[in-house]
Amino acid sequence: MKKSKSSLETLKAVRRNTAYTQSRTLSLVYCVLLVGVIGLLIFAATNEQPFNHRLAWLFAGNLAGVAASACLYHYLVAHYDQSDALLQVAKFQERSIRTRNDAVA
Repeated sequence: MKKSKSSLETLKAVRRNTAYTQSRTLSLVYCVLLVGVIGLLIFAATNEQPFNHRLAWLFAGNLAGVAASACLYHYLVAHYDQSDALLQVAKFQERSIRTRNDAVA
């Protein structure tokens, strides 16, 4: 007789077989790089400003970059969670159809 898995173990197995963790890690790296790029753009754009103004612009640019990256990261995580949920539903449906066909046969 086959030992039944708990739903938590099954979800871990489904996530292990998808790119769930890699996609979240890549989106975090992308958002951190976005903050750096925005900071560099602000730094390059304020080249002719006095140092105090340049520092203020750099601080404001980094704050804007962090805000934009946080919004983007939350959007991407929600997107990946939705994709993961659809994959889980499809795999559970495939398993139930297979079990139903085995029961009918």
